[in-house]
Amino acid sequence: MPLAVQRLSKAGLPTLITLDESMAMMQGMGLANFDTVQVVARISASGIANAGPDDYQALSGPIDLTQKTDVIKLHIEKQVKDF
Repeated sequence: MPLAVQRLSKAGLPTLITLDESMAMMQGMGLANFDTVQVVARISASGIANAGPDDYQALSGPIDLTQKTDVIKLHIEKQVKDF
């Protein structure tokens, strides 16, 4: 389950997003509760946050939230194979 989500339209890409606690999917399970996360950018055919057939996505490596992090650039170009 995603910790934080920002919904955009494909027409709004590329863009710069800053994820924060206000974007938490579940109360008490936000970014502040974890030291390491992975960022996923997805173009979803169904419009839901979880991966599905015909979706495209890009994944970051592990991101240490205890350290200052530079901008993370993701290029959405790989089709989801396993979900």
